[in-house]
Amino acid sequence: MATKKKNEVSFKFKPFSEKQLKLLNFWAEGSPVAHKDFVIADGSIRSGKSTAILLSFVLYVMSKFEYQNAGICSKSISIAKRNLIAPLKQMLYSLGFEVNENRSGNYLEIYNGEVFNVFHLFGGRCLCPNLIEI
Repeated sequence: MATKKKNEVSFKFKPFSEKQLKLLNFWAEGSPVAHKDFVIADGSIRSGKSTAILLSFVLYVMSKFEYQNAGICSKSISIAKRNLIAPLKQMLYSLGFEVNENRSGNYLEIYNGEVFNVFHLFGGRCLCPNLIEI
């Protein structure tokens, strides 16, 4: 039985909703909101907001920057790794990207054959220790 290489994890994309497509393409040339300064993703729980905005952010950075550092922030680094990075890696592999995760350094090295960038993981509790959750 043939085994898959580590970077060949398959991810089957389901069709994106209209809102997800807006999030995926908000920065792209021709987008009606490309000139805006920030995006707020609103919707029900488990509607795919985090997945769409994270993939969009990575695609944006990879299309506009090279040899740069970017940050991915979540409530905690362990939550980011479990809920964001694991599916992100599968999506990027399926799109032809190479992803190397440095678990002890909490960063991802992402390469698409031409462009290389580093994405550092941050936990929000470390950045905002006085944050009050409601």
